[in-house]
Amino acid sequence: MSKIILLILVVVLLYQSSATSLGVSLVGPLTKTAFSCLKQQGYTRAMIRAFEISTFPGAIDTNATQTLINAKAAGLVTSIYVVLCRTTDPAAIRHQLIDVFNGIDFHLYNWAWLKVEPNTTPGCTWEGYTQIENCNFILTCINVWVSFGIPVGVFTTYNIWEKYIGSTCPTAGLRTFYVWYADYTTTGHVNTTQSFDDFKPFGGWGYPWLKQIGGNITVKLCNNTNWHAFVDETWGLVA
Repeated sequence: MSKIILLILVVVLLYQSSATSLGVSLVGPLTKTAFSCLKQQGYTRAMIRAFEISTFPGAIDTNATQTLINAKAAGLVTSIYVVLCRTTDPAAIRHQLIDVFNGIDFHLYNWAWLKVEPNTTPGCTWEGYTQIENCNFILTCINVWVSFGIPVGVFTTYNIWEKYIGSTCPTAGLRTFYVWYADYTTTGHVNTTQSFDDFKPFGGWGYPWLKQIGGNITVKLCNNTNWHAFVDETWGLVA
């Protein structure tokens, strides 16, 4: 029986040396053996979901801690990502992020990503708020992570940001944080070009760090035809 792991493949490029490296962003458990296979195949980074919102108000991903442990044990550099639930109560999101910080040992990851993307989970949607309200919500989330002393970045797209947050949001300070973006075509497909030529500055970011460039491909682990992962791809820079 195939062991199917949900992954996002990440390619990162070092600013200083222009050296490239591979990484994975994943949902669900992954064993140390699997990570070791990925490491042997050239992958050096793991971005792991720490919070999910399939139901309101969301919860810590119970697979996150062990998956982080496994990734680090295999020698990968680790980070986490949080799928944000846009609640009506700013205190609620603070508690969510504090729960993540308290629930997952921060020694297991180097930085955190906050995902700003469309959300249909009842009670978590970005709809029904003004752009400035959503802007303040994002800044609240970022400030929580800053207070923990954890480097933070944002995953989103130009169109999503412009729709829900807006160009008038006073987010100039965001340029000091990472941005991981995707560029979708008019047909809904991700731009697969390994360049930042399609990036349009937004949210105070003059340049991106990572770009999602595709997905739904199958990667065999350690060349085992019965052990594979479905992946999306991301390409970009590492500070």
